[in-house]
Amino acid sequence: MKKFLITAVALTALTVTIPASAQNYNRVGVSYELETWNVKHGDNINLNGFGIDYIHGFGLSKNIPLYLETGLKMSMGFYSDSYRDYEEEEKVEENITKMSFSVPVNVAYKVNLGNNMSLLPYVGLNFKVNALANAKVTWKYDDYLDLESESETVNLLKGEDSANVFQLGWHLGVGFNYSKFYAGLSYGTDFIKFADGINSSSFNVTLGYNF
Repeated sequence: MKKFLITAVALTALTVTIPASAQNYNRVGVSYELETWNVKHGDNINLNGFGIDYIHGFGLSKNIPLYLETGLKMSMGFYSDSYRDYEEEEKVEENITKMSFSVPVNVAYKVNLGNNMSLLPYVGLNFKVNALANAKVTWKYDDYLDLESESETVNLLKGEDSANVFQLGWHLGVGFNYSKFYAGLSYGTDFIKFADGINSSSFNVTLGYNF
């Protein structure tokens, strides 16, 4: 964990020392987020949600359209499922709410297509802090009259066998710029598991604005 934190600080320091350039750019975006938990001994869990991010691109060369990107992203994910337990004669509802903040560090290359259009493929690392991960289970003993129900909420980030607050992963993606507007796709997985026996990966679709 200490090595990962040292690496994160070093990369952040590197971005600060890069001089400003006319090639630099800023971007804000909103995204559809799909985070998948690959459970070792169970069914996968898909959390659908959204993200809001800010990206700053540092031009690394005046002659080559190569950039170092970093910024900050807030992501929310939600999962909901229900099933009938006929043995206990009850309906079970499961809900998960998750919030995380992440700092990407990407290397990107801009391919100009002409007519104010360009492609921006990139690859990089993702430093993520899980700020919230709650699982709520509700048992309803009478599905028709909604009588006698009880629920329990568990903070997945606390207690025994808790999930990891900090995760490090990789991702790759490609963006399309048209004038000031941006659309992009990305996919990545985490080196550090979300929890013991649970690997995590993410896919997102982003719409943004360059300024």
